[in-house]
Amino acid sequence: MFTTLLLLNTLGCDNGIKPIGGPATGTDTNLTTSTATGTGTGTGTATGTGTGTSTTGDTGQALDCQADYTVFMPPAGGTCLTAPVSCGDVIFGTNEGGTAVYDRSYWEGAMSLGALTSEPADVLDGHERVFGFIGHEPNFDITVTIDSCVPLWASWRRKGELSDNWCAVDEYWDVVGHFIGSSNNQSYTFLNNTQTGIYNYELIVDSYSGAEGNFMLTVDCY
Repeated sequence: MFTTLLLLNTLGCDNGIKPIGGPATGTDTNLTTSTATGTGTGTGTATGTGTGTSTTGDTGQALDCQADYTVFMPPAGGTCLTAPVSCGDVIFGTNEGGTAVYDRSYWEGAMSLGALTSEPADVLDGHERVFGFIGHEPNFDITVTIDSCVPLWASWRRKGELSDNWCAVDEYWDVVGHFIGSSNNQSYTFLNNTQTGIYNYELIVDSYSGAEGNFMLTVDCY
Protein backbone atom coordinates (compact mmCIF):
# COMPACT_ATOMS: atom_id res chain seq x y z
CA MET A 1 0.00 0.00 0.00
CA PHE A 2 2.78 2.44 0.88
CA THR A 3 5.28 3.67 -1.69
CA THR A 4 8.03 5.71 -0.05
CA LEU A 5 7.92 8.47 2.52
CA LEU A 6 10.90 10.74 3.20
CA LEU A 7 11.43 10.85 6.94
CA LEU A 8 14.26 12.73 8.64
CA ASN A 9 14.83 11.62 12.21
CA THR A 10 16.46 14.58 13.95
CA LEU A 11 17.01 12.57 17.13
CA GLY A 12 18.77 9.65 15.45
CA CYS A 13 22.43 8.91 15.86
CA ASP A 14 23.30 9.59 12.23
CA ASN A 15 20.69 12.35 11.73
CA GLY A 16 20.20 10.96 8.24
CA ILE A 17 17.41 10.07 5.84
CA LYS A 18 15.29 7.06 6.74
CA PRO A 19 12.81 5.90 4.06
CA ILE A 20 9.61 4.16 5.12
CA GLY A 21 8.01 1.40 3.08
CA GLY A 22 11.00 0.32 1.00
CA PRO A 23 13.82 1.85 -1.01
CA ALA A 24 13.18 5.15 -2.72
CA THR A 25 12.53 5.08 -6.44
CA GLY A 26 12.20 7.62 -9.23
CA THR A 27 13.56 11.07 -8.44
CA ASP A 28 14.62 10.27 -4.89
CA THR A 29 18.25 11.29 -5.47
CA ASN A 30 17.39 14.86 -6.39
CA LEU A 31 15.01 15.35 -3.50
CA THR A 32 17.36 14.25 -0.74
CA THR A 33 19.72 17.17 -1.41
CA SER A 34 17.40 19.70 0.25
CA THR A 35 19.63 20.57 3.19
CA ALA A 36 19.57 23.89 5.03
CA THR A 37 22.48 26.05 3.85
CA GLY A 38 20.79 29.42 4.11
CA THR A 39 19.70 29.31 0.47
CA GLY A 40 16.86 27.20 -0.89
CA THR A 41 17.53 24.51 -3.46
CA GLY A 42 14.91 26.07 -5.74
CA THR A 43 15.15 29.39 -7.49
CA GLY A 44 14.74 31.66 -4.50
CA THR A 45 16.32 32.41 -1.16
CA ALA A 46 15.04 30.71 1.97
CA THR A 47 12.87 33.20 3.83
CA GLY A 48 11.33 31.07 6.56
CA THR A 49 7.85 32.28 5.61
CA GLY A 50 6.87 29.77 2.95
CA THR A 51 6.12 32.53 0.47
CA GLY A 52 9.08 31.95 -1.85
CA THR A 53 10.21 28.86 -3.69
CA SER A 54 11.80 27.41 -0.58
CA THR A 55 11.64 27.96 3.13
CA THR A 56 13.62 26.89 6.18
CA GLY A 57 11.80 25.70 9.27
CA ASP A 58 12.82 25.82 12.90
CA THR A 59 14.80 22.59 12.56
CA GLY A 60 17.09 24.08 9.90
CA GLN A 61 15.84 21.63 7.28
CA ALA A 62 14.88 23.24 3.98
CA LEU A 63 11.49 22.80 2.35
CA ASP A 64 11.80 22.79 -1.44
CA CYS A 65 8.63 24.17 -3.01
CA GLN A 66 9.66 23.03 -6.49
CA ALA A 67 10.40 19.40 -5.60
CA ASP A 68 8.10 16.50 -6.43
CA TYR A 69 7.24 15.13 -2.99
CA THR A 70 4.48 12.89 -4.35
CA VAL A 71 7.06 10.09 -4.69
CA PHE A 72 7.30 9.99 -0.90
CA MET A 73 3.54 9.95 -0.25
CA PRO A 74 1.51 6.73 -0.38
CA PRO A 75 -1.53 6.87 -2.67
CA ALA A 76 -5.01 7.39 -1.27
CA GLY A 77 -7.03 4.27 -0.57
CA GLY A 78 -7.30 1.62 2.12
CA THR A 79 -6.55 3.60 5.25
CA CYS A 80 -6.40 7.37 5.28
CA LEU A 81 -3.25 7.33 7.44
CA THR A 82 -0.27 8.57 5.44
CA ALA A 83 2.23 7.53 8.12
CA PRO A 84 2.80 7.36 11.87
CA VAL A 85 5.04 10.04 13.37
CA SER A 86 7.02 10.27 16.59
CA CYS A 87 9.21 12.67 18.53
CA GLY A 88 11.99 14.24 16.47
CA ASP A 89 10.49 13.45 13.08
CA VAL A 90 10.65 15.88 10.15
CA ILE A 91 8.44 14.86 7.23
CA PHE A 92 8.45 16.41 3.76
CA GLY A 93 5.21 15.81 1.92
CA THR A 94 2.39 17.14 -0.22
CA ASN A 95 -1.37 17.00 0.11
CA GLU A 96 -1.60 16.25 -3.61
CA GLY A 97 -3.04 12.78 -4.15
CA GLY A 98 -4.24 12.44 -0.55
CA THR A 99 -7.64 11.47 0.81
CA ALA A 100 -10.74 13.67 1.03
CA VAL A 101 -12.31 12.61 4.32
CA TYR A 102 -12.46 15.87 6.25
CA ASP A 103 -14.38 18.93 5.10
CA ARG A 104 -16.05 21.95 6.63
CA SER A 105 -19.21 19.99 7.43
CA TYR A 106 -17.22 17.57 9.61
CA TRP A 107 -15.83 20.37 11.78
CA GLU A 108 -19.27 21.96 11.97
CA GLY A 109 -20.69 18.67 13.23
CA ALA A 110 -17.84 18.44 15.74
CA MET A 111 -18.75 21.95 16.92
CA SER A 112 -15.23 23.12 16.14
CA LEU A 113 -15.49 25.45 13.16
CA GLY A 114 -13.26 28.13 14.68
CA ALA A 115 -12.02 30.45 11.96
CA LEU A 116 -13.88 28.35 9.38
CA THR A 117 -17.16 29.94 10.48
CA SER A 118 -17.03 32.62 7.80
CA GLU A 119 -15.55 30.35 5.11
CA PRO A 120 -17.55 28.83 2.22
CA ALA A 121 -18.85 25.27 2.39
CA ASP A 122 -16.19 23.95 -0.03
CA VAL A 123 -13.18 25.54 1.68
CA LEU A 124 -11.76 22.15 2.77
CA ASP A 125 -13.00 20.03 -0.14
CA GLY A 126 -9.49 19.36 -1.43
CA HIS A 127 -7.08 16.56 -0.47
CA GLU A 128 -5.57 16.03 2.96
CA ARG A 129 -2.76 14.02 4.51
CA VAL A 130 -3.26 12.43 7.93
CA PHE A 131 -0.42 11.50 10.28
CA GLY A 132 -0.79 9.58 13.52
CA PHE A 133 1.08 10.28 16.75
CA ILE A 134 0.65 7.19 18.91
CA GLY A 135 1.04 7.06 22.68
CA HIS A 136 1.34 10.56 24.17
CA GLU A 137 2.04 9.82 27.79
CA PRO A 138 1.63 12.41 30.59
CA ASN A 139 5.34 13.14 30.98
CA PHE A 140 6.20 15.35 28.00
CA ASP A 141 4.81 18.07 25.72
CA ILE A 142 4.52 17.81 21.94
CA THR A 143 4.74 20.70 19.50
CA VAL A 144 3.82 20.00 15.88
CA THR A 145 4.74 22.63 13.29
CA ILE A 146 3.71 22.74 9.65
CA ASP A 147 5.49 24.99 7.14
CA SER A 148 3.94 24.99 3.67
CA CYS A 149 4.47 26.45 0.22
CA VAL A 150 0.75 27.07 -0.32
CA PRO A 151 -2.07 27.94 2.10
CA LEU A 152 -3.08 24.77 3.97
CA TRP A 153 -5.38 24.09 6.92
CA ALA A 154 -4.06 21.98 9.81
CA SER A 155 -6.28 20.33 12.42
CA TRP A 156 -6.10 17.56 15.00
CA ARG A 157 -8.21 14.94 16.73
CA ARG A 158 -7.39 13.32 20.09
CA LYS A 159 -8.47 9.82 20.99
CA GLY A 160 -8.84 9.10 24.70
CA GLU A 161 -8.25 5.40 24.21
CA LEU A 162 -5.43 3.94 22.19
CA SER A 163 -7.29 3.39 18.92
CA ASP A 164 -5.87 3.00 15.45
CA ASN A 165 -9.24 3.48 13.76
CA TRP A 166 -7.97 6.43 11.77
CA CYS A 167 -10.32 8.87 10.04
CA ALA A 168 -13.42 7.28 11.55
CA VAL A 169 -15.58 10.37 11.25
CA ASP A 170 -18.52 8.62 12.94
CA GLU A 171 -16.40 7.54 15.92
CA TYR A 172 -16.21 9.79 18.95
CA TRP A 173 -12.86 11.45 19.46
CA ASP A 174 -12.89 13.26 22.77
CA VAL A 175 -11.19 16.52 21.72
CA VAL A 176 -10.66 18.17 18.32
CA GLY A 177 -9.13 21.48 17.29
CA HIS A 178 -7.12 23.48 14.79
CA PHE A 179 -3.52 24.64 14.56
CA ILE A 180 -2.60 28.26 15.27
CA GLY A 181 -0.74 30.68 12.97
CA SER A 182 -0.80 31.70 9.33
CA SER A 183 -1.87 29.42 6.49
CA ASN A 184 1.82 28.90 5.59
CA ASN A 185 3.17 28.42 9.12
CA GLN A 186 1.05 26.71 11.76
CA SER A 187 1.74 24.93 15.03
CA TYR A 188 0.03 23.36 18.00
CA THR A 189 1.34 22.22 21.37
CA PHE A 190 -0.17 19.27 23.22
CA LEU A 191 0.61 19.77 26.91
CA ASN A 192 1.26 16.90 29.28
CA ASN A 193 -0.20 18.73 32.28
CA THR A 194 -3.70 18.55 30.81
CA GLN A 195 -3.60 14.78 30.52
CA THR A 196 -4.92 11.99 32.71
CA GLY A 197 -4.03 9.12 30.38
CA ILE A 198 -2.34 8.11 27.16
CA TYR A 199 -3.62 9.54 23.89
CA ASN A 200 -3.32 9.14 20.15
CA TYR A 201 -3.59 12.11 17.79
CA GLU A 202 -4.57 12.51 14.18
CA LEU A 203 -2.63 15.37 12.59
CA ILE A 204 -4.56 16.52 9.53
CA VAL A 205 -2.93 18.66 6.81
CA ASP A 206 -5.79 19.71 4.55
CA SER A 207 -6.18 21.72 1.37
CA TYR A 208 -7.37 25.28 1.88
CA SER A 209 -9.60 26.68 -0.88
CA GLY A 210 -8.34 24.01 -3.26
CA ALA A 211 -4.61 24.63 -2.74
CA GLU A 212 -2.22 21.72 -3.21
CA GLY A 213 1.49 21.90 -2.52
CA ASN A 214 4.50 20.86 -0.49
CA PHE A 215 4.79 21.07 3.27
CA MET A 216 7.15 20.18 6.09
CA LEU A 217 5.78 18.66 9.30
CA THR A 218 8.02 18.76 12.39
CA VAL A 219 7.41 16.97 15.70
CA ASP A 220 9.27 18.28 18.76
CA CYS A 221 8.91 16.70 22.20
CA TYR A 222 10.25 18.13 25.46
